Amino acid sequence: MQSLPALVLTNKKHFMRQVNTVEELISERKRLKLKKELLESEIHENIVEIKEILKPISLIKNGLKSITHTKDTSDLVSNSAGSLVEMLMRNVLFRNSGLITKWLVPKLFNNAASNAVHNNKSFFLEKLADLVLTIGKRKSKKHYDASTAYAEV
Repeated sequence: MQSLPALVLTNKKHFMRQVNTVEELISERKRLKLKKELLESEIHENIVEIKEILKPISLIKNGLKSITHTKDTSDLVSNSAGSLVEMLMRNVLFRNSGLITKWLVPKLFNNAASNAVHNNKSFFLEKLADLVLTIGKRKSKKHYDASTAYAEV
């Protein structure tokens, strides 16, 4: 066993390791090589996943999936939003349309709205809370000032 000068290998994520012998150096090199291969495979998997997400066909497929598939959730907010969108489309936008258009298109938008609200629930709940607070502030304003009721003109 040949003794080496004390090499201090530093890594920001790991503690400092002091290599004193050739065997320790060889084992450390093996460990780092395995770690490098693992990280490279993770990076490759991430790149493949990002490419799949950004493909135009997969974007269209995911968009159609969000419109046509309903999630089996008993979520009051998303179900209410979907029903509201369906009612507005059926009774306002498509009231004079044909039977297929009047019933199919609003149902698709119901699914899309329900899925959008379900996927971004915290955002929609914050906006709903802001709306309720704004309406509450408007109602609390006094329109009649009793101090000026008997003022002489």
